[in-house]
Amino acid sequence: LRFNAEDPENFALRVETCRAKKAHCELQQNFIRFIEGQSDSFVSPMRREQKEDFIRQCLHRSHVEEARNYVSTIRGLISEIEYDYVLSMKFSKVKQDLIEGNGTQKARVVDTSPFTPLLANFLPTKVPEHGLVSFETPEQSVAELIELHLAQPTLTENVYAVTTAAVWRRYFEEVSRHEILDTTRCHAIKDKVPSATSAAEKQASLAADKVFLPDLFIEHMEEHRKDVTVTLERHWRDYIVSEVLDKMSETHNFFVDNHQKYLRLPLHRILRKFDLILSAQMRWFAKTSVDSWVNFVRSFVPSIDRCLPPPLLTLNLTVKMGKVVLAPPPDELISRLLELVDAVARVTSALSCLEYELVPFCNLPQNLMYDMSFTAPLLEQAKETTREVVLQCLEGPQRIQEMYQRYAYLLSEKVTDINPLKVDLVRERTDAYMRAGMEIEKLTTTVIKFPLFELHCTEIIGMLSDQAYRLANTCLQTVRENVHERTDTVLHEWNETHERVLSNPDDEEELARLKQFMADITQLKTKPLIATTREIHTQIDMLAEFSYPVENEVVERAFSSFAWPLQIQIDVADSERSLDSQKQRFMDKLEGEKAEFNRDMHRYQDDLDWVKTLSDYTSAVKWANKIYKLREDLDRAKERVASFVEREKLFGMEVSDYSELDVMIEGYEPYFKLWTAAIEFKHSEDEWLNGMLSKLNASEIEHMVDEQFRESIKTIKQFEGQESPQSVALALKNNIAQFQKNLPVIRALCQEAFENRHFYRLFEEVEWDGDIDDGLNLQQLLDIGIIDSIDIVERISAEAQKQHGLKTALAAMKREWKPMEFSVADDDIQALLDDHIVKTQSIRGSPFAKPIEKEVKDWEVKLIYIQDLLEQWLAVQRSWLYLEPIFSSDDIQRQMPAEARRFQHVNKLWRTTMEAVFENPNVLDVSDIENLLASFADANKKLDAIQKQLNDYLETKRQAFPRFFFLSNDELLMILSQTKDPTAVQPHMGKCFEGINRVRFSARDLDRGGDVEFDNKVNVVEGDKKGKVETWLMEVQGSMIDCLTKITAKSLTAYTQTERTKWVLEWPGQVVICIDNIFWTQEVATAIDAGKMEDCVKASAVQLSGLVDLVRGDLSKLGRQTLGALVTIDVHNRDVVSELHGKKVSSSKEFDWISQLRYYWRPAGTTTMKETGKPNTVDKCEVCIINAMLYYGFEYLGNSDRLVITPLTDRCYRTLM
Repeated sequence: LRFNAEDPENFALRVETCRAKKAHCELQQNFIRFIEGQSDSFVSPMRREQKEDFIRQCLHRSHVEEARNYVSTIRGLISEIEYDYVLSMKFSKVKQDLIEGNGTQKARVVDTSPFTPLLANFLPTKVPEHGLVSFETPEQSVAELIELHLAQPTLTENVYAVTTAAVWRRYFEEVSRHEILDTTRCHAIKDKVPSATSAAEKQASLAADKVFLPDLFIEHMEEHRKDVTVTLERHWRDYIVSEVLDKMSETHNFFVDNHQKYLRLPLHRILRKFDLILSAQMRWFAKTSVDSWVNFVRSFVPSIDRCLPPPLLTLNLTVKMGKVVLAPPPDELISRLLELVDAVARVTSALSCLEYELVPFCNLPQNLMYDMSFTAPLLEQAKETTREVVLQCLEGPQRIQEMYQRYAYLLSEKVTDINPLKVDLVRERTDAYMRAGMEIEKLTTTVIKFPLFELHCTEIIGMLSDQAYRLANTCLQTVRENVHERTDTVLHEWNETHERVLSNPDDEEELARLKQFMADITQLKTKPLIATTREIHTQIDMLAEFSYPVENEVVERAFSSFAWPLQIQIDVADSERSLDSQKQRFMDKLEGEKAEFNRDMHRYQDDLDWVKTLSDYTSAVKWANKIYKLREDLDRAKERVASFVEREKLFGMEVSDYSELDVMIEGYEPYFKLWTAAIEFKHSEDEWLNGMLSKLNASEIEHMVDEQFRESIKTIKQFEGQESPQSVALALKNNIAQFQKNLPVIRALCQEAFENRHFYRLFEEVEWDGDIDDGLNLQQLLDIGIIDSIDIVERISAEAQKQHGLKTALAAMKREWKPMEFSVADDDIQALLDDHIVKTQSIRGSPFAKPIEKEVKDWEVKLIYIQDLLEQWLAVQRSWLYLEPIFSSDDIQRQMPAEARRFQHVNKLWRTTMEAVFENPNVLDVSDIENLLASFADANKKLDAIQKQLNDYLETKRQAFPRFFFLSNDELLMILSQTKDPTAVQPHMGKCFEGINRVRFSARDLDRGGDVEFDNKVNVVEGDKKGKVETWLMEVQGSMIDCLTKITAKSLTAYTQTERTKWVLEWPGQVVICIDNIFWTQEVATAIDAGKMEDCVKASAVQLSGLVDLVRGDLSKLGRQTLGALVTIDVHNRDVVSELHGKKVSSSKEFDWISQLRYYWRPAGTTTMKETGKPNTVDKCEVCIINAMLYYGFEYLGNSDRLVITPLTDRCYRTLM
């Protein structure tokens, strides 16, 4: 629709504008639909407490009396709020997806997004670094804008209404009457509302005296802070927001989406004014709250001018780790109280400015209404005051704590060393415990009120007093138990004595012992038991002193002990009368036994006479029983005689003569030996001849035969002149001699080495068809005349013994390996392996090893396999130990991925094998693991390849930064394995750079003196330098050279403007030496050409004298170090100048001058570089000697000492350059 009077161009412009606005609106609608179409899965549900806060605020603002009547309305509002909440969450996700770097200064809209025009408003405004700023052509001229501005009032009625009604009135109604930190001891928010009833006021007045447990007080203050925060957010700020929207939404557009345009609108200035007012109000509110808290805390400081308020917090005295302590601990209590003061800053940080919320589409920064840091002076002063007051108020409770601490020893006291027999000591110790318990109970009241604190002592009084009484009761209980035990023991001993005195002895010995016991009964029993009884009564009296109960039965039994001595005397008298009659009975019995003994002696003599007449050796076995029976009878007779003698002495009788028995025993002894030898040999001979040959022991048989032969010869001599026994001895000797002829056969065949195969070979050679399976004995061999073939037997036996020796050696080696296990050190295994391989090879080379040849060969293969396995294993272990920490680093794995994968294969083999070895470390079992040697050999090849690649990798790093050649492989790997931590290079800086001991990676690093600041700071994590230590170290090298170059240039300028004695202490030592040599070279060359060498000599002396005066004064350690090196150089320079003056050098081109080490400063662009042929772009320092020239490297050397310079030093300079 175009009006007739409308300019066609304006119409076209209006149409285009309308279409653009329509397109913009459609784009906004599409954008809204796009946001609504986002998935709900990523949106967390709205919290219940948020919904409850909303309902509470709605009911409060709407002044609804009966909320039940509006349930459906509230549900509808909640649904609408949940919808808006979900929409805002989706909108936040859309911004995060479509704006790269959202929330940062580098944020930009994704190029493919169709909503770029709408999202541009949410990007930060970019300010160009330089250039002209273009302004849009204003829609109105400046004059029209001024006229429009003057026509508008400075403050509209709506703005005035909001300012006065909403801002200030609301502040005084909802904010100023509250405090962030509650000082009323009641729940301030709900108890301070203006409509509080008299009951609420009464409750608040009662709460003024309320004393809190510290935890409950902290919880109370936290709830109060949350309520204050809710009040500020909902009752104050949200109310002002709604008032601003209600009063100003008709006159101002809050939905402007052009940031620059909004900044020119009056709305920006109005909202900014509101924010400033609210910020001031928030600042006043915070200060008022803090001041109120400080005054509240100071009110607890004792003063004579006013009454103290009731205590606020309760403290308890309790026990912790054997000490009396305050609960909660003072440090913890102070810390938590100081955290309450920090709550002021947390409350202020919860409120943001109005402008951000009221103008949502301009992407304004969300600034805090009042930004208060935790270290603000106001809070720091409040916390310091709180700390001082609390510490002052804690002095009283701590004094009480010290009073109870004096009794803390009771807590660790143990009654384990008490001796219940020492009654006086027990009485003293028990009395001490009882007194301590009563003193503790009277020490203080259970509740003590101090400023700020109410100290509760009930727990500590109960614990300490109970412990004191418990210890006293333990002492008394120990004594009572001892009384019980000793009373029972005394009565038991009296009863035992009574029973023993009245007992009837069974024999003469018991009779004698009983009579002796009754004679000594007074000393042995009566007196000790009476003394013990008196001690028991002393203990009972002590227990009665402390009113400690003792059972009546125990007391009665203790008193009954005094009646026993009389009873024992009566028992002794009765027993003595009974024992006299028993003595006569025992004497009659003795006479009967003696008569029987005499009859037995006649029979023994007859048997002895019969033995003496025996002469037939062949009947030895037949008479064996009777010979042995006579010996047993004589031994029993000897025992009977000993009993007779003892009883005769016991009864006081005359001791009879029994010497006849001794004569009989002595006469029978040689005959018994003779016939015993004959009987034993007859038995042994039969066993040796007819027993299994395999069960005979040749060495034992030979030893027994030789021993019996010697004894037979002695027996023949002993019975010389006695025909019968001598003939028996002679027959025994002849039989033994006859059997000795068989000993060579026994010696050869009866041994472990002689096996079945040797027997078959023997039978074959002697041409006898014997069967070993049926059993073979010596008699069979003797029957075939084996004695005649003794040479064959001994030859085969010798071979068997040598073969058995080899077999035994092989078995011994196998037994020695059976328990062998792998351990941390394998030296024992290796030594044993070398020894056994040599032994096994020597066994294989023996001509007697044929029967065990296969077994020996298999064992040799086994040992060689173990040896090869150990060699490969140790090689893998050495390489694995070296490479494992290297490839454990993520950085190394990232830089060498292929080698890392190879190492992981080896690592898996290593760990799997070691786990198996740990479970079963036996060497032989481990060697049976399949393909273990081949696996280790392959692993060694892989490890060698990995080490080669690792060395190549280190070589590339050294090529990139040649100073790495100064580091060992381990040191370089230590750096490369920690590339994420640049400070890992710190310990190795001294090896890479001569004078750099360390570098500072941040401003927080301590400056230790002697530090030189880099002009070009090195960012070790920027760009391609991140993780590449060689790259940023090269930059460090360049920065070091550039830094020293600039410092040297500055020092060069300062040298001419500052007194030399001051200048040397203001610059680094290395720079001082360099500049000093530059000016010395310049001054000497000028003096030579001008012919003023004498003045130059004097000037050198004056400069040196100035340095000497400085050295004698007070200097810092660094300053003295600098002057020490400078004096050395100046002394040398003075000597050179004196020498040149003495030689009358007149030209700076003479050899005597150019042969000295000279320094020349070449500013940028003043000299041509030899390498490039172009002028120098940076300052250079030339170091010349004769016709050689080198550039000063500007390598930082630090402030080091300097050796004296001699003519040899100059000669070395000339040679090296």
